[in-house]
Amino acid sequence: MARPPPLNNMNDILQSVGNYSFPAVIALFLMFRVDERLKSLEIAIQSLVTEMRNLNNK
Repeated sequence: MARPPPLNNMNDILQSVGNYSFPAVIALFLMFRVDERLKSLEIAIQSLVTEMRNLNNK
């Protein structure tokens, strides 16, 4: 496997960090957004089940 070229100056370091960190940050952000929406969906489904049970008991 080929090795990446050595980092010679600060610009190279910042560019490397930017190339790998930015996509990781975006992926984490999207993952947390999806997680929040799934929690909301779970709560809505639980509420629906409760309401359906209440209707069946009447």
